Amino acid sequence: MDRRDKYMRRTAGETAWCAAYCKKWWPKEREHILRIAEEVLRNAFVFDLPWDMEPTTEPVRFEGEIQWDYMPGDDPEFIYQFNRHRYWICLGQAYAMTGEEKYVQCFIKQLTGWTAANPINERTKKTTWRTIEAGLRAENWCKAMTYMVHSPLVTDAVLDIFEKALEAHGAYLYEHDVPFSVKSNWGVLESSGLYRIGKLFARQEYAERALSRLYGQAQIQVMPDGVHWEQSPMYHNEVLHCFLEVLHVADAYGEAVEKDFVHKVMQMAYTNLAWIKPNRCQPAGGDSDETDIRDLIAVSAYQFGNKHLRYMGHERLGFEAVWDYGRKAAEQYEGMRAEEPVKTFFPMPESGNWFQRSGWQEDDDYLHFRCGNLGGGHGHMDKLHVDMAFCGEDVLVDSGRYTYVPGRERSSFKGAAAHNVLIVDGEEYTRCVDAWNVSGMTMPVNAYSFTKRGYTYLEAGHLGYWKKGVYVNRRILSLGTRIHIIADEAYGSSIHTYSQLYHFNGAGSVAVDEEKRVCTYAGAKAKAVFIPVTAGGELVSDTCMISNTYNQKQAAVCVRLNKSSSGFCSLITVAAGAGAGQLPVCTVRKTAVMAPETGKELADAIAEAMVIENGTDAWLVVIRHCETASGCEYIGAEGRFGLGQVMVCDLHRDKEFTILKW
Repeated sequence: MDRRDKYMRRTAGETAWCAAYCKKWWPKEREHILRIAEEVLRNAFVFDLPWDMEPTTEPVRFEGEIQWDYMPGDDPEFIYQFNRHRYWICLGQAYAMTGEEKYVQCFIKQLTGWTAANPINERTKKTTWRTIEAGLRAENWCKAMTYMVHSPLVTDAVLDIFEKALEAHGAYLYEHDVPFSVKSNWGVLESSGLYRIGKLFARQEYAERALSRLYGQAQIQVMPDGVHWEQSPMYHNEVLHCFLEVLHVADAYGEAVEKDFVHKVMQMAYTNLAWIKPNRCQPAGGDSDETDIRDLIAVSAYQFGNKHLRYMGHERLGFEAVWDYGRKAAEQYEGMRAEEPVKTFFPMPESGNWFQRSGWQEDDDYLHFRCGNLGGGHGHMDKLHVDMAFCGEDVLVDSGRYTYVPGRERSSFKGAAAHNVLIVDGEEYTRCVDAWNVSGMTMPVNAYSFTKRGYTYLEAGHLGYWKKGVYVNRRILSLGTRIHIIADEAYGSSIHTYSQLYHFNGAGSVAVDEEKRVCTYAGAKAKAVFIPVTAGGELVSDTCMISNTYNQKQAAVCVRLNKSSSGFCSLITVAAGAGAGQLPVCTVRKTAVMAPETGKELADAIAEAMVIENGTDAWLVVIRHCETASGCEYIGAEGRFGLGQVMVCDLHRDKEFTILKW
């Protein structure tokens, strides 16, 4: 057998079919790949593919020999991204689409230059030979060679260099066994690369060790609700991608994998279904960019034959998936049954994430509440954070990650003040020590959720301010998906200043009225109004920075509802949304809470009530803040009474309260 045959997963005819298919259905992606390939020919490198982990905007050019450990500025992430060689796949695809040997010539020159300049040693293990890059290179090199292996320029001498280097990768990854890899996304990226090398070179000991590690990593790293423990959607999806690659390679070689592993991968795929935003992107939580995830959902749908994933994936397999999976898969995917998911509420208490939506279209409403574990170095201080979208448009957003360079910007984007949370005295409850480590870790507590009769109730708190003598708790009551009551509770014993923070999408306009009592948002598709119910609170707006993509940031508006108080303090805001062509007609008035047994009005520190009207609809909401004794646990307002901590009544349809928390 020709040594080249092991790289080929399709005939020349199938390669031509894939090229024609992508030219017809993915022309923008095709042009993007060709543009990158042309730049690489000129030794110019910019990382702007959708799943580049650390994207850049300005090309880095080398006039002579490439300096593989070159670091522009003070961000070493360029070195790491550069040495993953993802752009070599672009060279291979450009060759497959055009037949021009210049792309192969460039690949060979860079391959031989890189292998000569980068031996494995203690110095390069910190730059070009980190284990995560070695694992990723295994995938990128193998895919690149698949497209170019039958070029007349790929001689036996070239293959000798390629295979010797790839075997060095295998030996390096095989021997690398540290506890960090067991718990980290790094381990998955390393193990998936080792598995591919093991199957390619028929090194079964490599493949077996890789699978053994992957099984353990999946069980340890993926929480029972399907979320990767590092709490960053982007790294969740990097891990999912590697798991799917392992399943794909195993299928190609006819190797069975454990059912528990497959189940974990399927759980992770379903998480993408839960958290996909109306704009079809993942949330920018933790160290994540706002990336369209339909390509990964489509691959998951094909891998598992799932109709709901198929519904939310692209109409056709994405550009990369067509090249990876081939004609048969592309045609089968087009013929797959797609069915809109019925479920619209996704409670994920193990990871501390709750998602609700009005439906599955691009103009639907969406809310994400977050209060879980930090998630290691990629996690942000986002306990009690809420994302909100109306009519398909982001209104409240996560500020993103922007950079990994240690310093003020890294700390500020990770900090609580960059999220839609409650903060005390303007202080961070957990502080960054450097780019990855923190001090003052804290626990999320009191997680609870309940849905009934079109109402959704969410609650959680955390112990971040316990040293200040304050416990903070957030309750969110959604009346459908267009009205949300955000009620924050601070239980303390001395004077503090509390701030409810709201970071708005930078594409819209935000205004606070002269009385500093109402905040409005106006965007292309949606409008929203934020009405504080809290007596004595004041709205203040300021400029902030948000980042949807690594290395990029933009100005936006952050609004704070501030209140100083001694002892218990509540801050309650009603957020209502509507389409851009209409104002969210919403009025809120506070009303007295009564205890009918005693005939007494209860203090705000015990319970608060409000009437919310929106056009022809009206609701009465009662929120009790504390444990009550005989005579004031049966409470209400406007002539309606009940037993419960959180109660709501549709004033036009119901006589009794619906209790959402007892």
